[in-house]
Amino acid sequence: MPIQKDQIMKVLKIVWLVIFIGLGRLLSGCSYDAIDEQKHRIAVNPNDIWAYYNLGNVYKDLGRYEEAIVLNEFYVEFSKTDPFFDNIRQTPKFQQLIDSY
Repeated sequence: MPIQKDQIMKVLKIVWLVIFIGLGRLLSGCSYDAIDEQKHRIAVNPNDIWAYYNLGNVYKDLGRYEEAIVLNEFYVEFSKTDPFFDNIRQTPKFQQLIDSY
């Protein structure tokens, strides 16, 4: 049975709602809720680059730098140039993690 357009739209609305809830928690300072939300998104869709991106930023904001670099094949290249990592990009630990991938 083919998927109907209205079914796709319902799913997309749910996905966007989940994204905005996670981002809202992140922006409101509920970092640990944001971590749980992003981990859930990754569990549901391991290819969700924005969930990895958001999770890395929450970890960075908490000073959990090793965890901030989520080494996923979709995210490594992105993290090399993303401005959110400017303050740690030249650290030996960041370079070691990136080089080891």
